Amino acid sequence: LSVIYLFAILFIIFTVALIFVTEDQFRVIWFYITTYIAFILLGNFSGIVVNLLSTVIILTSSYFVDLQLSQLTIVTGIFGLFIFSVLSQINTNRIIGYEDRLHEKNTILQQLATTDSLTGIMNRRYFDEVSSQYFDTAQRHRKDISLLMMDLDHFKDINDTYGHAIGDVILISFAENIKKKFSRSDIFDRVGGEEVAALHFETDIEI
Repeated sequence: LSVIYLFAILFIIFTVALIFVTEDQFRVIWFYITTYIAFILLGNFSGIVVNLLSTVIILTSSYFVDLQLSQLTIVTGIFGLFIFSVLSQINTNRIIGYEDRLHEKNTILQQLATTDSLTGIMNRRYFDEVSSQYFDTAQRHRKDISLLMMDLDHFKDINDTYGHAIGDVILISFAENIKKKFSRSDIFDRVGGEEVAALHFETDIEI
């Protein structure tokens, strides 16, 4: 709503200036500002609408009022407004594209920072961060919380006998099978090597 008020004020100011500031031969260009702001703040559709409104205001004012501008000046101003609208749209699309790529890269970086690259489950650093929040919440609200630690016996022998590639396959399968046993509210991570940890909120030792 505040953006609408902004454009209403700008249109009023620029229209008054168009009609009464006759000594400025380039005052039609002032409407370029509204077009650019609309594209940047509101996107392509709003930018086009504001551009059309600006064109209508200029043509209507020139029809009912002597703006002391030549026909060529008015036509050139409107044509320039159209060109400026196209350039603003291109610029806006580029900015949106940059923002989308940046968001995508940030998502990837967030995934890399919080996920174990081999098993795809939560990594140790992120587990430490989230688990501390779980423990604080459980203590504050007097809720039960359970921590389960698991590992694969003789995993070093598997790596030594069959190679690390087979060991990786076993770790991945182990993580996938264990993860199926937990709900979405539980957190599950690889704390190191063949060791994994699971944190259950609102679960007591009897469960």
